[in-house]
Amino acid sequence: MARRSSSDPTVTNPDDQLTLFDVIDRDLARGPVEGYDDMNLVDLVLGIPRTRALKSGDGIRTPWEKGERQFDIEITETSYRAEWEGVVTEKGKTLRKRFYRSVTCAKGIPEHHVNDVMVALLSLSEDSGFSDRILRTTRYELLKLMGWPTTKHYYDRLEHVIDQLQTMTIETNALWNPETQTHWKFAFNVLDSHAMDPSEDNPVGETYVAWAPTMFQLISLTYGKTLSTQFYYALPNDTVKLAYRWLDKRFLQGSTIAMDVIEFANGRLISADGARIVELNSSGTVLTFDKTLTGTCIAIKGGPQRIYAAYNVNGQGILYSIGISSTDGALAYPVPAAVLPVGETFSGPFCLDIFGSMVIAGTSAGCRFGVISTQDNASITFGPVVDDGGAAYGTRIVGKYGYWGTSNGDTWKADLTVFNDVLQPAYARFLAHDSDTYGNVLSLEVVNGKLFFTDSSGELYGEDYSGDLSTSAELVVGQVTFGTSASKVARAVSGRFANEQAESGSGDIDYRVSGTDYRTSTLNYRGLTAGVTGTTTITLTDENNVSTAMVLTGTGVETAYSAADPASETFVVKLTLARSSTTTAGPVLERWSLHARPQPSRVEEIIAPLVIQGRVATSHGAGAPVGYDSQDEYLALRTLVTTAKSVTFQEGDRSESVTVEDLQMEPVRYSPDGSFWEGTLICRLLTVP
Repeated sequence: MARRSSSDPTVTNPDDQLTLFDVIDRDLARGPVEGYDDMNLVDLVLGIPRTRALKSGDGIRTPWEKGERQFDIEITETSYRAEWEGVVTEKGKTLRKRFYRSVTCAKGIPEHHVNDVMVALLSLSEDSGFSDRILRTTRYELLKLMGWPTTKHYYDRLEHVIDQLQTMTIETNALWNPETQTHWKFAFNVLDSHAMDPSEDNPVGETYVAWAPTMFQLISLTYGKTLSTQFYYALPNDTVKLAYRWLDKRFLQGSTIAMDVIEFANGRLISADGARIVELNSSGTVLTFDKTLTGTCIAIKGGPQRIYAAYNVNGQGILYSIGISSTDGALAYPVPAAVLPVGETFSGPFCLDIFGSMVIAGTSAGCRFGVISTQDNASITFGPVVDDGGAAYGTRIVGKYGYWGTSNGDTWKADLTVFNDVLQPAYARFLAHDSDTYGNVLSLEVVNGKLFFTDSSGELYGEDYSGDLSTSAELVVGQVTFGTSASKVARAVSGRFANEQAESGSGDIDYRVSGTDYRTSTLNYRGLTAGVTGTTTITLTDENNVSTAMVLTGTGVETAYSAADPASETFVVKLTLARSSTTTAGPVLERWSLHARPQPSRVEEIIAPLVIQGRVATSHGAGAPVGYDSQDEYLALRTLVTTAKSVTFQEGDRSESVTVEDLQMEPVRYSPDGSFWEGTLICRLLTVP
């Protein structure tokens, strides 16, 4: 950016013409949108992002400061020294140099709050064109610019940080001199002096900050850039803020930056380029974690105690787990946590999301839900593919709901508190397209309870809610079998509606009626009868594709199923909810029920007495005796019992297909040859459906 010189006669200090309250409200007029950052201070990080509490004398390795070669940071109660190695270009030559920075502060080791205050002071000084090294402001203005609450706690924090800057001394050999195109060694203080009104009766706190001469020369005569302070201060943590400043500087220095995948995972900046996955520090230097795997990295996400990276390898998705050492914070070599079936791949950079132990993944086959093992936090078990919608792209877990996008602008929503099967939550199509012009949903986010998504056409879409409900909506629940293949006879349907949408019915008694003593009155204490807002229809479709619609009239009220043939093996259930005449009101159905009873195949028991004798008079013999072998007849019937073979039972004009279930002999005498009994054989027969 074009810099304004301190000798420019057209530059005046705006504060010279402003009252104190004008200064207080200046941020409201300018807005915390465009601030200023110094290019050297971007890489010269003054405050340490803390991943854990530091003790005096700790000798630790902080992952964000590791260079290409591992080393320890020297830390005391009032100072720290960091060294790193990098590849730089000086006077057109590429060199490998070792850099250091040493920060000493009598008020204690500066933390990340120092970086926020420095950005605010730089931005306000740049507003005045760096016309004077004495900056006149207010504590209130600084807090508002940084987005800090205007409470006593944050006023005290601001005073402490300014006190730290007052006593801070910096020594480094990493400052860039744009005139010589080399890195210089500098030793300097940050602030020369400061003054403020900290009285309790003046919470605004008029404040004067004087830059140290060398520091003021550094920020006013070297090189700087604009910085979106509104965006910067809205970032969630100090590591993200440092990375944003670094990226902002790199994009200013060049039009492109080679980085396929980048993610802030567990407070770390993890990047991947093809098969290579690395950790970067706040200055963009590759740290000790630098691994090259097989395939292409698609997505990176932080989870409980680990970082996960989704790769596609030879047409198959592999989800790697990266462990984090609890002692020194070092990242372990990636190991497979889950493997997709052959031919199924991860779909894109936003295809992975993790919330607690729950994982959602978008693949070429659809959406999968998984759970992280509680034993090692390393392995992941995925459930079956959610087929509806086809390939899933962007995924997101917000609270108890999971979201994913598919083709043609369709999004889906799952309730992660209700599972129909193992790792198969209840789900439904959610925010759907209203035309055929949408592309595939690439990423999505929930903001203030509303879903927004981007598609492959480069457009941004989201929910539009003005208070009016849709005229109607349908939900196809699916097939109901009651867990058996036997035929069922549907009897009725019923539902339960939310109490808050109940309407009063005719002739109801309101317990709030004044003057009514229900203790002595003959009136029943029953309040308002719950009616139904709008219309709720349940449609059953049987296995013959015959549909019957039934309207629910109230909570717990059964609506009879009046189909001509109420029996079916399966029923497909469809819910249709329609708003009432009031366009902002509609039914709220908490549950629905289908009432049915099984219709198993019915059989008839036949008890048939058979006369078994050596000679039997039959009608076929015109009453003349016919000879039989009673033993052969018995053995033939016993064979039918053991084989359960279906045979025909003839009785007069009646003919039934039966099985012989049991035999019981009632003997009278031995056969004439003495080989077997004669008598009556009681046969138990069952009809075959």
